[in-house]
Amino acid sequence: MQRATSSDFTTGLTSININGTTVASYNDSTLAPGTNYYYRVRGGNYVAWSAFSNTATVIAVVSPAITTTSLVNGAVNVAYNGAVVATDGLTPYTWSATGLPSGLTINSGTGVISGTPANVVADNVSSATFPVTVRVTDSRAATASVLLNLRINQTAPARPSGLAATSASPTQVSLTWSDNANNEWVTNVQRATNPEFTTGFTSINLNGTAVAAYNDSNLASGMTYYYRVRGGNYVAWSAFSSTATVTTP
Repeated sequence: MQRATSSDFTTGLTSININGTTVASYNDSTLAPGTNYYYRVRGGNYVAWSAFSNTATVIAVVSPAITTTSLVNGAVNVAYNGAVVATDGLTPYTWSATGLPSGLTINSGTGVISGTPANVVADNVSSATFPVTVRVTDSRAATASVLLNLRINQTAPARPSGLAATSASPTQVSLTWSDNANNEWVTNVQRATNPEFTTGFTSINLNGTAVAAYNDSNLASGMTYYYRVRGGNYVAWSAFSSTATVTTP
């Protein structure tokens, strides 16, 4: 049996003799992945060699291997992009993943994990870690997989908007606003008697999610009040809303 890396058998030529009669197969295991090899065989005896067989051509391939050992960290409500890379095997690859947090997917053709993680971090911690199993399959259906940890960090909630204040009575003001966050667990309402919030200052925390209204009572009649709100979680407060001004009758 002869093996070479050129079709005319002048480059990388190796000759292997296999003793015995009725020999009709051989496993060649000393190959370099990704290399084209050319084979031909002939039979021989004490007198002479036969003519060579036709030439068979093959590309030496091995199973794919994922070389990525870690994933970049992500953050709640922040666009994520992280690639997983493989070598060997026979391209094109097909990628899949299990265990990704809500909002993220893997591109089956490129191995790129992307998307925007939703609120996947608990209220009382600064981050969450997700064990993600990534699998690659080459065009020969050979597979490889790896377990990678993906950390998602908590971020500050989105800023509330549209704050409105109306005087419900001489001693009560009704507040409404748009809650734009999906990761807050407390809303902070601040009231003052000057726009700098340095006089007559009061701060009120409203626990819960999706809070978008508050009735402020025990106020003085004929007084001008200034209000602003912000959302918070274990990590940070959002920016303040715009300031709403109201005067009680």
